[in-house]
Amino acid sequence: MSRTAPPARSPLAAPPRGRLAPGTPVDPATVLGRPGHPGASGRRTDVEGLRALAVLAVVLYHAGVPFLPGGFVGVDMFFVISGFLICGLLFDEATRSGTIGLRDFYARRARRILPAATLVLVVVSVASWLLLAPLRAAGVLADVAWSLAYAVNWRFVDRQTDYLHAGDAVSPVLHFWSLSVEEQFYLAWPLLFLACGLLARRLAPRWRAVPFFAVTLAALGGTFALSLAWTATQEPVAYLSTPTRVWQFAVGALVALLVRTLDVGAWPRAVRAALGWAGLVTLVVVMLRLTTATPYPGVAALAPTLAIGLVILVGRSTGTGFELRPAGPGDPSRWLSARPAQAVGGLSYSWYLWHWPAIAFVTLLVPGATWPVLTGVAAASLVPAWLSWRFVENPVRRAPAVLRSPRQGLSVGLASTVLAVCVVLVVGTGVARQLAPAASARADDPLTVAASTADPFRSTATSGPVTPGVLEASHDDPHYPAECVVDTLGTTSPPCLIAPDWSTGGAVTSDRVVLLGDSHAGQWFDAVRPAAAAHGLSIEVLTKSGCALPTIHYVDAQLGRAFTECDAWRIAALDRLAHEPRPRAILVSTMNHYDTDDELLDGWRTTLRALRATGAPIVYLVDTPYPGTDVPTCVSAHLDDWSRCTVPTPGGDVLADAVRDRRAGFADLRTVDVARYLCPGARTGDHPRDGSPTPGDGPATCPTVRDGVLLYRDSSHVTRTAMAALAPAVRAELESTGVLG
Repeated sequence: MSRTAPPARSPLAAPPRGRLAPGTPVDPATVLGRPGHPGASGRRTDVEGLRALAVLAVVLYHAGVPFLPGGFVGVDMFFVISGFLICGLLFDEATRSGTIGLRDFYARRARRILPAATLVLVVVSVASWLLLAPLRAAGVLADVAWSLAYAVNWRFVDRQTDYLHAGDAVSPVLHFWSLSVEEQFYLAWPLLFLACGLLARRLAPRWRAVPFFAVTLAALGGTFALSLAWTATQEPVAYLSTPTRVWQFAVGALVALLVRTLDVGAWPRAVRAALGWAGLVTLVVVMLRLTTATPYPGVAALAPTLAIGLVILVGRSTGTGFELRPAGPGDPSRWLSARPAQAVGGLSYSWYLWHWPAIAFVTLLVPGATWPVLTGVAAASLVPAWLSWRFVENPVRRAPAVLRSPRQGLSVGLASTVLAVCVVLVVGTGVARQLAPAASARADDPLTVAASTADPFRSTATSGPVTPGVLEASHDDPHYPAECVVDTLGTTSPPCLIAPDWSTGGAVTSDRVVLLGDSHAGQWFDAVRPAAAAHGLSIEVLTKSGCALPTIHYVDAQLGRAFTECDAWRIAALDRLAHEPRPRAILVSTMNHYDTDDELLDGWRTTLRALRATGAPIVYLVDTPYPGTDVPTCVSAHLDDWSRCTVPTPGGDVLADAVRDRRAGFADLRTVDVARYLCPGARTGDHPRDGSPTPGDGPATCPTVRDGVLLYRDSSHVTRTAMAALAPAVRAELESTGVLG
């Protein structure tokens, strides 16, 4: 609305003669100018240039380019651009007709998004089958299935995938999280604008834009507050979830409303240019200065989000009718509209789809690939991106038959999705056949086997099916009640006292042993319980996954902040033991990789001081070998030769070394060590903590399968099956310490 044009014109009134009606259907990246307007073009070329900047930032970040640690903000830029373009079109339609054609809207989304996306998902599915280990391929297919439903961000949230540290859990479709967020947003937002349009029809012309502003500002403020709260407590969830990203789309929507109600073109050209450059410089600085250590998308996300909104606001569009003005020599729109930027911007969607699978597959198949190599791979992905854009994306989007009928657009989207589902089913069948070999469970019941120091793994076989099967291994957890588990944000353990004959419904005894520590302590449950049961002892489980038992303070990678919940849990657990009746023994264990040796020993001194105050003897269950790679995935590809999945010998255990050397403060500890069964010929403490073997000190590698038993369920935890097989040996070692009576 021009501020100098009397009388004031409502943004919902009919457009002046010669201007394009606000509701005229246009391509989201295209805004037509007034006929004859000097220099007017048919496209928001500045927005296309911003797309180019966004996709370049994301691609270089994914390639690991060291000088662009904040390139992940390119995704934020896409959210704002999408909100500006799509919400602007929804506003135009609602103001023109008082309603929104939902079928037309979703048909446009389907023909724009689905064909190219489903092609990528089909290629990823087939490539996973052909190139990856069967178990990893099965995981990728599950990711693809969730991507087809545009809900994969919630799968990654459930799996606690940390996007900013994705190298530890690479999925070739990890980047579909942002597409999922966007499509979920557009399931709800058109309904809100539809309601606004219906309400606006009842208002006086000058007030009809108010409902749209009110809804947009409410969504912006509310979801930004949620983003702040979740980023402070559970950063990976905040990063990937839809509610914490709505405010960024809302910023784009707000800009779309402002350019239709403000005459930005009346502002001095120098002011517009200065604001545009300020926004662009802010974006570049953010990309250069932000790192994965920055809590995100909380307060830090304000800068890139508002910066790109500002650039769009003062860009090439002016006035309520979206007439375009030529860019001056000092205008950033001139540079954003340059031919190279337009070429990259036009390919931005296809390149975004193709670049990450290319990088991910190289990362999975060539561990340690450097950033120059990955940058070259990302550049090479422009080839399939261009082919997809030229022969799939554009032909489908611009086909006359599809443009004429919303039903045809929806049919195209449905057909491409059905095709992808069929491919996933076929590929899934092939992967299932590869994973079919399985072994029957071992017959030995550890509760009925006498104590023995004999090696429980007798066979020298090196191939064949394994127990647990590779598909079941990740769920081969300690067999204690689910109510004993403390979640990530929990600070106290619920009461968890397990009777000697718990499996048959026996009563809890007053005398007990305590199993205390993190998940590396919890993994000992099925090896320790038979020993306790043989002496009529109940077992109390006090464990919290990922929480170091030594008194140390550290940042949790999943939360992206100091793990204060761990500190609180440790204090509560020690306090509980101080006020409960003295147990027969306290069995402690923890992962041996939280901190440096000196920090761990200092932390152990503090924790052990509190435990000694209980008067109970303390037994250290020496931490088990740490493979450092996902063992079931490797074995799934090498059932014909388990030796191809061997891992380095265990590194030294700082606490076990201190006990062995009888250092002050540790000499009274007893130890139980099963490393010689998991890694025959090696003893914990014989090797450096980095896992490198000492010459002449035994085997350089350790098996991951013995006697058909898969020893590890992931990259660090021993399977329940293996621990149960070790129960007789653990019982013998515990009895030799004299703590069981």
